[in-house]
Amino acid sequence: NSKRMDERELLDVVSGMFDAHAHLVDFKQSTDGIQELLGVMNAYGVVKCALTGCSLKKRWSEFEKQAAEDVWNDTDPMVYFSLTAGVTIRSIETLSAEDAKRFLPMMCGFDPTDRMSAQYVTEMYHYDDALMDVRWAGVGEIVVRGGLITNQTSGPIVSMSSMAFCEVATLCESLGMPLVVRHNAGSE
Repeated sequence: NSKRMDERELLDVVSGMFDAHAHLVDFKQSTDGIQELLGVMNAYGVVKCALTGCSLKKRWSEFEKQAAEDVWNDTDPMVYFSLTAGVTIRSIETLSAEDAKRFLPMMCGFDPTDRMSAQYVTEMYHYDDALMDVRWAGVGEIVVRGGLITNQTSGPIVSMSSMAFCEVATLCESLGMPLVVRHNAGSE
């Protein structure tokens, strides 16, 4: 596809820092916006950024009068939230062509323990063929072992040896897309 970025273009960072990744939204799916992020990137000399949403969203229980200010301060779980990928792409599309080139959008928001996830990635990868100006640069961040994040995530614990995860990883490899995984090194 002619919209795909040439690999050399992805790596063409003449000066400045390439940030591993940034999250456009937090666990509540709130954001200060992509313009704010651009301002921070400019202030610190970041020329390219792999941009992802947040694959998890903190639930707000009907038994709580207000949402917890800090997502770690209650017992409600976090759930996978697929709309985060669309928010990321649409935010990049609001930018000038010059600014949009500074971002490499990463798709997330799917449950990596669900064997339907590879189908989701395939559909999202091809969905934007006709509808989106911005192309996916990769998949991630997938939280495999994230301490408090893992403990508060609803559903099965993600394992890099699970069939669902392996199917997504194999698909990413066949599409030539990087897969970003968060895996804490500690015993937590």
